[in-house]
Amino acid sequence: MNAWEAVSQFGRGLGLGDLSLDGNRQAHLALESGASVSFTLTDEELLVHVQHPAPHPCAALWLQALQRAQARESGPLRLQMGGRGQGADFCLIALTRFQADAVTPEDLSRACDGLLASVQATLSAAG
Repeated sequence: MNAWEAVSQFGRGLGLGDLSLDGNRQAHLALESGASVSFTLTDEELLVHVQHPAPHPCAALWLQALQRAQARESGPLRLQMGGRGQGADFCLIALTRFQADAVTPEDLSRACDGLLASVQATLSAAG
């Protein structure tokens, strides 16, 4: 299945019939928790990333993010973690990627669950 179809079917599975990649090859889903899930299609990959507010990051947050990404590097979900912003506007970002022509809605569901769990666990551990 291609990425366009996978994102649309993933959205329909959530009851969001209008979730689809736009003209910029992106889709965005805001969650009640303040986190967001985004999909970005490149020429060869579909990037799935979760962004979660983490105001005023500390060294413990970065250590947890690096440890979590390293532990997941060889698993089924190849995880990358990073951050964006500064101070009160800082957000923790978790990302994974799929081949654009071989991704399924089930892959996207597992990725979103895994990324959200990784971000939550990182924030909790850095606490």
